[in-house]
Amino acid sequence: MSYEARGSGAITMNRPVAEIPEDVIVQGRMAFTEVEHSPDNGLWLTHEYGRYHEDEIIGFLEKMAPYTVSGKIEFIGEDDAIWRFVWDRGKWQEQSGRIVYEPANRNERHSERLEILGCMADIVEDWLESKGITADDIPCEDRDQAIADGEDPEDCAIIYGEDYDHLTGDFEELLINCGLIEREAH
Repeated sequence: MSYEARGSGAITMNRPVAEIPEDVIVQGRMAFTEVEHSPDNGLWLTHEYGRYHEDEIIGFLEKMAPYTVSGKIEFIGEDDAIWRFVWDRGKWQEQSGRIVYEPANRNERHSERLEILGCMADIVEDWLESKGITADDIPCEDRDQAIADGEDPEDCAIIYGEDYDHLTGDFEELLINCGLIEREAH
């Protein structure tokens, strides 16, 4: 009996894709439906609904570990289980949960959730500014790339890109673990 799941995510690497050993990339293509190069020196990974091979995916992530700077891959299974692999403190961590279905206004609740998490990040941003910390004090490749692509440096926040996602993701996990919000489907 097979288990069906779908998922997607991204990995940012510490070197160009061309420098990653070919056998690692081949294993990624065996574990995922699609493996595409992303513009930020990384890979976009997609696993369409189909047989989920956990050993292949974990094996690929372990082989990618020496080349990984950041990453998150989220899955949802046919039984509404959800899990993600997150690069944290130098290794891949697995997090899991169960989908809690919300009423028809699910999109509105999702927007409210994002607003709350954004407000929490804004509190940290305001605190950093109050201490005289600027965007120049905190290196951020995502912000540097946005500026290189033409964004005005004055419009860039101190907490930006993957740093913002990591911070709000940590806040979300804390709220879930404290029972203040429920894990939602992605």
